Amino acid sequence: MAVNALFKAARHAILHTMDTEAQLPTTTCLEGAIPVLSGLPALLANFTLSDFTIKTTTGSLAVHRVLLSLHSSVLAKACDGDFRETPQASIDLVHEPAACVKAMVHYMYHFDYDLPEDEEVNASVFHVGMALIGDKYDVAALKDAASIKFKASLPTTADGADAFAETLDLAYDNAVALRDLCKYLVTFALDNSEVGVSAQFHPALKKVMQKHPDLAMNVTEAMYTRMKENEAQYRKYDCPHCDRAEVFIGDLQAHTYYKCRGCECRYSGQMWRSTSK
Repeated sequence: MAVNALFKAARHAILHTMDTEAQLPTTTCLEGAIPVLSGLPALLANFTLSDFTIKTTTGSLAVHRVLLSLHSSVLAKACDGDFRETPQASIDLVHEPAACVKAMVHYMYHFDYDLPEDEEVNASVFHVGMALIGDKYDVAALKDAASIKFKASLPTTADGADAFAETLDLAYDNAVALRDLCKYLVTFALDNSEVGVSAQFHPALKKVMQKHPDLAMNVTEAMYTRMKENEAQYRKYDCPHCDRAEVFIGDLQAHTYYKCRGCECRYSGQMWRSTSK
């Protein structure tokens, strides 16, 4: 990561550990820490200095207690547990997706993470998983970073409908922890008919909505809200010639001409008679 990007990411991560932004170190202080921050990625690869191990289903990750503690209040407790006097303490995270654990550790040293290179993944599902693990282990800055990546990775074309349904499913499996992401997904579903809500729902989306009644309710409520918002913009007018009632969106402009579908004539906005209450 470039120094400027690293600086910004680190500042964002540090801010999450402060009670108020007023406690955040000054820009000058943080700039002085850039050499230290730049050295963190190399520290991850230096096994001789590590003093803690994270166990996953695919192997172990050698890490540093102090860095884990700075990022995560949950992992800080593990680092300060009953085994703190042992030369090489560890925590077992085999119940978590190994790729997500590895990416979380990578984030702690790089202030960023990438998709796994050694396996094919649904990008949006992976980022939801990262937001979830960030929430679970109280790595707030990671959860924020994952949320941004997640929004940029959502599919918008028909060939991504299955991937979108899979993303919805994971998010709503963890709706309490990922409330903001779920809310965003509902809006996205309404805005992108090829993968989301349309006259002909995709089978995968139907299946997920049947599994998650709260998703179906959220979609229904969002659709109703939009319908009422659209209705509020409708205006009724009578044709100045044949008295046919027409409905337009918004107020008519005085010097713009509008066509009546009854008499097929056009009249300026100031000639139409408004009947809206």
